[in-house]
Amino acid sequence: MHRQVMLGGLFLAAAILTGSNVGARQEKDKEAKPASAAEKAFKALTESLDKDVEDVASKEDAEKLRAKYRPKLLAHAEKFPGDDTACQALVMLLGLSLPGDKGERKKAVEILAKDFVKSPHIDSQFKNLTANPLDEDALDLVRTVIKEHPEKKSRALAAKALIKTDDFAVELIDRLSKSDKNRANIEARMGKAVVKKFLGSKQKFQDEAKDLREKMVGEFKGVVPYVAVGVAAPALEATTLKGEKVNLSEAAKGKIAIVDYWATWCGPCKKMIPQTAKLVKKMAGKPFVFISVSVDNEESTVADFHKDTPMPWTNWWIGPRGAALQAWEVEAFPSVFLIDEKGVIRYTQVGFDEDDKLGEEAEKLVKALEAEKKSK
Repeated sequence: MHRQVMLGGLFLAAAILTGSNVGARQEKDKEAKPASAAEKAFKALTESLDKDVEDVASKEDAEKLRAKYRPKLLAHAEKFPGDDTACQALVMLLGLSLPGDKGERKKAVEILAKDFVKSPHIDSQFKNLTANPLDEDALDLVRTVIKEHPEKKSRALAAKALIKTDDFAVELIDRLSKSDKNRANIEARMGKAVVKKFLGSKQKFQDEAKDLREKMVGEFKGVVPYVAVGVAAPALEATTLKGEKVNLSEAAKGKIAIVDYWATWCGPCKKMIPQTAKLVKKMAGKPFVFISVSVDNEESTVADFHKDTPMPWTNWWIGPRGAALQAWEVEAFPSVFLIDEKGVIRYTQVGFDEDDKLGEEAEKLVKALEAEKKSK
């Protein structure tokens, strides 16, 4: 919960685009090991923050909390210089402050630039550093990593994270340009000057994303998993709900395919079912296949779910820890991928989209494929 207090403007921006569309995020296992003094101190600090968040009832309360913990986080980083928790504390401090703020934020940026942009500790912070597309201080740190980090893997991870933020920034700029209310809401948190600069940066974000995509398929090709539009879809092996082994390459051969990672406990996933049913019915007899891939604990859970909620299309199961989740970089549900007949990802979607752009894009690809087959 404390992240909502930290990133108020960002969460508002995300809500404009997704609402509560994201069903759940994956939890990753961590190997147990004895905690260091720095880890114990950081744990105590973050637990205190989480506890204080429970008492936040207004914007004024939230600002008091931010003001209280910024110096505490900076003090931790200065007490444990170079430690992984120092890096975490400094990044958290950025989330508790606004771009352009002086004082603790300025010091945090300076320490991160001096001690961490070439450190392995920065690798785990790229998602946090790129979480707010209006935070140029944080984004510039990631850009420095891409240019200067000695490890290619770190540079690739930073580039991949920044691409997502650049794309989100372009989408957010378009939305804010059309909505005075949403723009005013973010201005109230981030400041008019910051928002004005952000709205004028669309081309910059587009150009940066283009350059970084070229790096991901060029300089960084194969260095880290990279699942994106224009890239070949990873392999996918699963089982049917009857336990039969299946794979994507055979099921989708010569067809337009949609792969939907979902779960019966995911609200947005279930909300998507009627929309999917309409699309599948419309595409009957065409070179198209819709594959729902369940991450439920047991196949039987999905089969039981189908008794009350029919899903008359292809249904597979991989379980909650299927290798495909990592290969496809699935972090939330539903995660949906539109793939052309050559196996290339052409569109992606996270969460439920009431406008059903997924369906529109699928129809375009199917029509193009049918036209191509007729011309031969």
